[in-house]
Amino acid sequence: MKGGMSMEGLTPEQAPPLSIPLSFFALAPLALVAAGVFIAAGGGEVAASRWHPQAMATAHLGTLGFLAAVMFGALYQMTPVVAGAPVPLVRLAHVVFVTLAAGTVALAWGLAAQPRALFPALCVLGAGVMLFWIPVTIALWRAPTRTATVFGMRLAVLGLLGVTALGLGLAYSRGGQPLVMDWIGWHRAHIGVGVIVWVGGLITAVSWQVIPMFYLTDPLPGWSQRVTLLAVLVSLVAPLVALGFGLGFVGVTWGLLPGALAIWLLHPAVALRALSRRRRRRPDASLWFWRAGLGCAPATLVAAVAATAFDDPRAPVLFGWLAIWGWAGLIVHGMLGRITPFLVWFHRFADHIGYKKVPPMRRLLPDRWVRVAFVAHLGAVIAGAVAILVQWGPLVRVTGVALVGVGLVLLAALVRVVGFKSD
Repeated sequence: MKGGMSMEGLTPEQAPPLSIPLSFFALAPLALVAAGVFIAAGGGEVAASRWHPQAMATAHLGTLGFLAAVMFGALYQMTPVVAGAPVPLVRLAHVVFVTLAAGTVALAWGLAAQPRALFPALCVLGAGVMLFWIPVTIALWRAPTRTATVFGMRLAVLGLLGVTALGLGLAYSRGGQPLVMDWIGWHRAHIGVGVIVWVGGLITAVSWQVIPMFYLTDPLPGWSQRVTLLAVLVSLVAPLVALGFGLGFVGVTWGLLPGALAIWLLHPAVALRALSRRRRRRPDASLWFWRAGLGCAPATLVAAVAATAFDDPRAPVLFGWLAIWGWAGLIVHGMLGRITPFLVWFHRFADHIGYKKVPPMRRLLPDRWVRVAFVAHLGAVIAGAVAILVQWGPLVRVTGVALVGVGLVLLAALVRVVGFKSD
């Protein structure tokens, strides 16, 4: 035990240099700020339609600049530590970081204002994703550890490959080079595989490891892990098969349903139950993010059903908002506030235990910082959801400003943790 957490089964000595995950984590607050600026500048039009240029740009700032950046950094860290297999050519991560940052900026610009920027954005992002995907996939398939978390990580990176291929085809078409395909079906598959398999699959798999580790809960039920893995696998394969056989939008939607039910209903239920029975009763502000994010998951499912069943332009916008900034955004933000202090503490202070005074990990990021971040983030999510439902432009702009505030609070927290010096 170190810092009160179980390290059983982990191989922290194989972790990459601290600069690798931290560089990706640093992109997250910048993407939050940029997305907030887009929303504040666009006003009511951004909330009126998912096809609005600035709405699409904002969505990709969230999925790439915020979620994917944190997930890339987490996979570089967790693959050797949790799966027991070092990522080969790990220094390529610095190139991946540059391509992800530059490609996300170019893609957002291309979607919002300049379609000619889409092609270079595709090239840069495609290269960056492959430079990330190949070494991490090799490590995961070589991994000696055979746990549900490792299998979930494998499915998630396969989902990343699928969503990238679908996204490249869609963006290539939008850039003026039409492909022979069912554009609506591809669009639904791109969103579904990205949100459910890549984002949801990784969040869920990681939670099976970090919830018991950080919050001293019992392991999440094995049956729920197996059901979730099977459902996510179906939602990876079935939509692609549906596109291949020309089943279109309807076939893709049915293919995504098992994963959606597992990620947004089953997993939140068992995870919230485990957290309610945790052995350590000491208050922990990061739990608020988990509970709010998991609680937002069923609302995300309802919004997804509404976006599919009803011809209301607000429904798909609300789904995207809840999926990116609510369910996934809250959980990822909460994990950043827990994992970043742990990584910095472990790399800088763990070896000094028994030899010199070591600060407790909670000093790196006190709970009051986490509480402020949570209130700001949850407030922005609620304001955005209300603004989408009532279609009130001033509230949309307030939401954008609030999201900028969330990004600045997160940036300040990361700077504090990285710059922490013991007495």
